[in-house]
Amino acid sequence: VLDPFCGTGTLLMEAALLGMRCIGVEIDGDAARGARSNLKWLGAEMEEVLDFEIIKGDARQLPEIIHDRVDAIATEPHLGPVYVEPPTREQVQQTIRELTELYNEFLKVAPLVLGDSGRIAMTLPVINSEDGQSHRIDITKLLRGTELMVYPLLPKDVLRPVLKKPKALALKPERQTLPERKRGQVVQREVIVLGRG
Repeated sequence: VLDPFCGTGTLLMEAALLGMRCIGVEIDGDAARGARSNLKWLGAEMEEVLDFEIIKGDARQLPEIIHDRVDAIATEPHLGPVYVEPPTREQVQQTIRELTELYNEFLKVAPLVLGDSGRIAMTLPVINSEDGQSHRIDITKLLRGTELMVYPLLPKDVLRPVLKKPKALALKPERQTLPERKRGQVVQREVIVLGRG
């Protein structure tokens, strides 16, 4: 599994515990060193030899960094500024524009290192502005110029037995994104899964 925005390696540590070969790319040198250190610590703590590689680099230049195809990409990319208070609508719109551009540039090159049947699971921000509105990345703009499509989450055929149960479960099949939120967070998250069409 490849995490092209690996930060200090939290997602890679979880993948390593599942026995996966892990590759992390991180543009910030200090964070990349932290990821390497964290995975070494985890291996020692678990008395396991973990199969990982951490590379200082830019996710928008993956083909220059990763020379073998990977089975999957899983990442929580940069989600924008850390807001203590909800920002103005204008601040949020600027952040969304910048993040959309960053993510789109990454998604244009990601298929070049992803195996043919591979998937990309990534977190996208949902930013709450001071006027109480939630702002999301526009999926159409996110995927513009890429060869990727959204894979629905919670497919109906898998959920059919569950959906016969009481409506109180409130499961919504065939979703484009899956929310991950905590009450009161300014920046919330949603997960999306992408692959070739």
